Amino acid sequence: MTDVQLSPAGIAAAEAQAEVDACLDGGRSFRLEAGAGAGKTYSLVQALKRLIAQRGTKLLHEGQKVACITYTEVARDEIAQEIEQHPAIRVDTIHAFSWAFLSQFQKSLRGLVEAMEDRQDKIVEGGGVPVNCCNLPKKRGLRKKGRSNDRILRGQARANVQRLCRAKIRRDVQDSR
Repeated sequence: MTDVQLSPAGIAAAEAQAEVDACLDGGRSFRLEAGAGAGKTYSLVQALKRLIAQRGTKLLHEGQKVACITYTEVARDEIAQEIEQHPAIRVDTIHAFSWAFLSQFQKSLRGLVEAMEDRQDKIVEGGGVPVNCCNLPKKRGLRKKGRSNDRILRGQARANVQRLCRAKIRRDVQDSR
């Protein structure tokens, strides 16, 4: 019988997987951090497959989901495919995951940003939310055939940014005199 010697990378991977398994057994969350090509996606897939096998049915019956958050769409797609897009696992990028929660507050957040009068110049400089983008006056006949409300608002917001930029340029010119 031959002894199989694991490489240092193999030993590190086995130790990391043991730690992940211990977190899963204890019902704790975990985070994987490693460099490119270190096997993060593989480890996540193994952990998710283990969760699905052990608790997948229970999670579905209780209306619960496991969040698997990645940084890249490539990793997201690979993981989703490997776990066969199991309905008890939500695999998404950090941006999509965050937006799923924040999007419901978009109008309120825009209003709060709009209320930051002392920051409007910086917001406009950064290409952010233009002043008055949420409280645009409702005009009769504003909606044209084939144009969504969103496109109309974007056009009006763009006009507001252009107006503010022209006003800022005028102020800067006056200040430089």
